[in-house]
Amino acid sequence: MKKIDLLLSTSKCYTRENFEASFFKQALDHLGIECSIFRFDQIDLPSYFHSVKTRNPACSLSFGNIFLNDPPIYLYTHRPHVIVSERSFVEAFPYLKHALGKVMLSDQTLVHSLDSKNVHYFPTPVDPSLYHSSMKQREYEVVIFNDLIDLPSLFLTWKVIFSSRIANLLEKALELIPTFHPLEAIERLFSPPKNQQEGTLGDWVFALEEALQTKQILPILNSIKGVNFHLFGRHIGNNWYQKLSYPDQIFLHDLLPYTLHLDVLKKSKILITSEDSWSHLATAYGCLAIRPDDPQLEHQITLFLENEKKRSEKIAKTRKKLLSWEQTIKKYFLTIF
Repeated sequence: MKKIDLLLSTSKCYTRENFEASFFKQALDHLGIECSIFRFDQIDLPSYFHSVKTRNPACSLSFGNIFLNDPPIYLYTHRPHVIVSERSFVEAFPYLKHALGKVMLSDQTLVHSLDSKNVHYFPTPVDPSLYHSSMKQREYEVVIFNDLIDLPSLFLTWKVIFSSRIANLLEKALELIPTFHPLEAIERLFSPPKNQQEGTLGDWVFALEEALQTKQILPILNSIKGVNFHLFGRHIGNNWYQKLSYPDQIFLHDLLPYTLHLDVLKKSKILITSEDSWSHLATAYGCLAIRPDDPQLEHQITLFLENEKKRSEKIAKTRKKLLSWEQTIKKYFLTIF
């Protein structure tokens, strides 16, 4: 492979895609692969399609589906397009079954569940230049980057968006998690949609993922006393907040631009997250990442908040498992072609 097009939706530097694109391009440069960046707030699609014919790149790649409301881009370029998705395959749904569509996910369990030759594993890389080890001035004890939504209100919304049959099945599927991945829970309960109002598989998984964030986090906030939790994200409705056991130790913050979340990690001791991408970045920035479904969660939070040395040792041990962008591209990206 000699040439790749990296497609971005915006030139705004504080977004996740621009942050990751800079490291992706740098790694390709080191590997001797030409990488051209196209930002579609600065160039239109027809101009790009015309340039593809003359430049002849081997493939194109985007972080997420930046053409969500348009037909898949490979229909116009007639070349493979790779979507790297950090959290969900929903946005990449049109690319799962076409020969020119390729999807790379950081969730290895989901990769196996989808069982598609177009879906590949791509663990979130971390550039060593990001490593930040200082334990000083970490003002946030525990941070969470999750949206919190009133579940009863969300269930009512489901009945508006979908049919009553689907809404009821979604509630039942939610009860199967975390025993099963959202996709597996749906496959156990759902039959193919009967009409357009019932939605698609992608719609159902997205709905469950949205509800799962709240379902996972609320029990944690209600079970651990004496720890300050800082919640960054959308907080919709207040019924969940009114039911908190220890509201005085919960601090709500607005949803931040991606790069400002990184600044928060530098000031944090522990991050609770189920997303590998945030977990890897937290580790790089000297913040200990713990999964919300960890059976020893409460013990771990108490232990590592009280013992800075143990926290530092745990972070250092985890860092040894992280891969750089160049290592990840060589091992996981270049091998899919």
